[in-house]
Amino acid sequence: MQTSSYKFQKLLLIWPSTVDSPFVFTWNNQKVFVFDPKRAEVILWNEDIKGVKDAKCLKTDVFVHF
Repeated sequence: MQTSSYKFQKLLLIWPSTVDSPFVFTWNNQKVFVFDPKRAEVILWNEDIKGVKDAKCLKTDVFVHF
């Protein structure tokens, strides 16, 4: 089994309307991720979104600055 190490820029909270605890949105140079820390699961990752400079989360919305 191969392990990977990622350096994330920021950890931001997203509040899905159907969940009682927040998800974590983060990114690095090559990918974006959404984690569910309560269940220790990766909810989403995307390798097509690259070059993120910054992001802001407002409840269920994520605003990405390239």
